[in-house]
Amino acid sequence: MSPATGAGGAVTTGAGGTTGGYTLRAVLNAAVEGESHGGTANDTRATAQSLEPAFLPFNGSVTSNQSAPYPGRAAVLGRHDDFAVSTVFIADFESGLQGFTIDNTPPDDFHVEGLWHLSAGRGSQPGHSASQSLYYGTGEGPDG
Repeated sequence: MSPATGAGGAVTTGAGGTTGGYTLRAVLNAAVEGESHGGTANDTRATAQSLEPAFLPFNGSVTSNQSAPYPGRAAVLGRHDDFAVSTVFIADFESGLQGFTIDNTPPDDFHVEGLWHLSAGRGSQPGHSASQSLYYGTGEGPDG
């Protein structure tokens, strides 16, 4: 890839002149799990692949020589076969706020009031309680 133009390309050829199907996947600005691509096993804390190279600074003037933490972002592609899907938390707002407290008070005169409220406007949509959901915004339905 040419840093000056942003143009790039890929050339695929068969080993020893062979032909056949292939898959080409380009990943831009993200770390890819090495283990999934022939790298060494990294399934423990001690052998975990470092994500440090995946971080990019938000500010172009920040360099990798920065000694203090700096704002940045990272993107990572990978998987872990041993994770089981489980529900971490669920709340049903049919009978009220379930212990949550809504405080829409603005922190100062510059900000406007928040828009959190119980609403029936999303009750027919998947993932929402039938008659009450906790909602942020306005105009979510006829009864919201």
